[in-house]
Formats: sequence, C-alpha cells, structure tokens
Amino acid sequence: MSVPKIPAFGTATSIACTARQLTLDFRNTQDGADFFKLVDESLTLHKPFDKIVSVKNVIDVFLKITRIIVLINVLPSCKNQITDEEAIESVKNTPKRLLDTASRQKLKKYEIYFSLTTSPERIPHLQQVLSTLDFDLATAVFISLPKYYRNDPQNVYSDSFLAELRNYSNKIEILREEEDLGPVMKLIPAVKEARQRPGSWFEKVVMTLDDDTVYPMGLPQELVYQTIQGSGAFGGSGRDASDFGVREFPRLVEESRCDSKDISACDILEGFHGVVYRVSDIEVDQLERIAKKSKDCRFSDDLMISYVLAKAQVKRTQVNNRYTRGFQQLSYGFEENALHRMGQDGVPTNNHEHASRYRKCADFLKNYFLDQPQSALP
Repeated sequence: MSVPKIPAFGTATSIACTARQLTLDFRNTQDGADFFKLVDESLTLHKPFDKIVSVKNVIDVFLKITRIIVLINVLPSCKNQITDEEAIESVKNTPKRLLDTASRQKLKKYEIYFSLTTSPERIPHLQQVLSTLDFDLATAVFISLPKYYRNDPQNVYSDSFLAELRNYSNKIEILREEEDLGPVMKLIPAVKEARQRPGSWFEKVVMTLDDDTVYPMGLPQELVYQTIQGSGAFGGSGRDASDFGVREFPRLVEESRCDSKDISACDILEGFHGVVYRVSDIEVDQLERIAKKSKDCRFSDDLMISYVLAKAQVKRTQVNNRYTRGFQQLSYGFEENALHRMGQDGVPTNNHEHASRYRKCADFLKNYFLDQPQSALP
C-alpha cells in the first residue's frame, strides 16, 4: 500500500484526509470490501455499529478508531490526496487477465459498447476518464447526453467540447436524447443505438461507466469476459437491497447474499464501479416509463435498473477479483455536482437521504409492477 500524500493545509485536515485515503486503500482489498460493507449498513440504517461488526471478532479499540475513519471517509469536503495524474497512472499499472485462444475467439464475436453520461460542468474532464479505457476492446464508446441537462434550456453542452471528444478517437460517438432522464442516460441511449445496428442483441453488450472514475485496465475486459461466459449483468461492486433498508426485492431462488467472494450474486449492481449488460436483457421501455413517472427512481438508477432486471429474472453478479480492484475516483468526484449525489431538485444529498430515496423508489417499483398487466411484463 502506497503512503498517501499529505496535503499542505492544516494538521487536523491532513490527518483526516490521510486516514480517509488509507480507508479507501483498505476498501479496495477483499477483506476491506467485506468489512466496510458491514460498516456501511451501520451508517445507512442506524444499526448499532459494535453489534454488526462484532461478528468479525474485531477488538473494541479498533472498532472505535474505524468508526471515526469511516465517518471521515464519507465527508465530501476531503478530496483524494493523490493528484488526478497519479490516480490515472495507478490504474494503468493494474493487471489484466490473459485469455486463452477459445475465450479470445468468443470475445471477438461480441460487439462491446462503452457508455457514459455527464453534465455540462464536467464534460471538460471527460478525456481523463477516456484515457484509461481499453479502446481496442470497444466497438464504440458512446457519450450519451440530453439536449438540455436536467431539462433546463439554460444548461447546454458546449459544441467545442463535443468536437474535442469526437476528435479524441474515431470510436467515440455522441448520442443525444430530447429528454434528460437522469443518470440512467448512461444506459438507455446506448442500448437503443446498439439495437439499431445489425446483429444479434444477445451478442451485444453495453458497459456503463461513471464520468469521475478511472478504472483498472483489466476491469472492462474482465466484466465482459464474465458476462459472455455466464448469464445476466456483471459489475465491480454490488449491494443487497437490505443494506439500504429496502425490505422487499424480487430475488431468484438460487441467489445468495452479496459478499466479498470473487463471484457473488447481489440485488443491486453499483454503477460507479462499472457494469456490463447484455443488450437483450435491458427493458428500455420499462426504464423510460419508470424514470418519467418517479423522480425517486430517476435519481436511484442503480436500484431501478437492478429491480427491472430482477423482475425479468436476470441475474446481477458482483466480480471482486484482482482484475476489478483498484479503481480511483478523480478529484472532482468529491464535489457536490456529482450525478449520483444530486437530488430531485438539484440539491446534493447525504447517505441517509440516498437510502431514503432508494426505499421510496423500491415502494414505487413494487406498486408499479403490481399495476402492470401480465401481458405488459417482460
């Protein structure tokens, strides 16, 4: 583990931010992912922290220290203390699976689309994310944008920045939609575009990415590899619905609880760590209708997508191995304008409000599917 850089301001802040970076480094290990999943339950659901983690037989002193570190970790004011350049360099040094001949041949049969969305404020930073992607793997890289961000005619995307993105690579394609449906824009336009192109929907996959995260070099190939070897959607991070206090969630009988194993069935795949979907599995019309009907779901895209997949009996699987670990969030990812932190009215939300929105969205989805005639369901 590299020692995080100490910022040149205030001793207390330096210590806090150093603790935060150490926490992030630990979270990127298998033990850390499992441990902090329990910690997140405590913070989100107000459960007694010591009771949850006591199952791990952690000594009491360490619990108290860790509680402080985790609280520091969720403070948005403490930015990543390595520079964006260092973050980009670190992910370029991560391992990539060596595929056998049969797997390489199978991979070549698939059309692989990377897709992401962003805001007018963040589009100047997008080339940093693009610089870490394996363009050789991608058939095309979609940047999906609404005509007006948050459907406000004052929030437009700069033509000059769009031109720069097109010039970055001949694989980049800008997809435009009339209406802004929120963060799910990184998926819906890409699936629509992929379906319009010749070929089997089953042999087309879309990998969604965040606009403020740089990914391990082996992660895209690994998630695509797992997808074409198995069935359903595969992502780098997952959660159980109960982590957010969502009590009812459609599950397949054989699904087990989401944990830190290399391969683990989860209720919800979290988009920040990358998710690969088969184009044939995505119910675009359902997602569009839900995003238009419920603002809670519009800004709970991970839950909404996973719930719709679950209703269609599509598995969601977390891949937690050496090829998927080591992502880095860029410095602007801690700012209040992050898509995942924005509420219905453009106001940043905290962890508890995020969990509350998930629960409201889950309630809406339950009633939505109860009201649908069986013929309208996938």
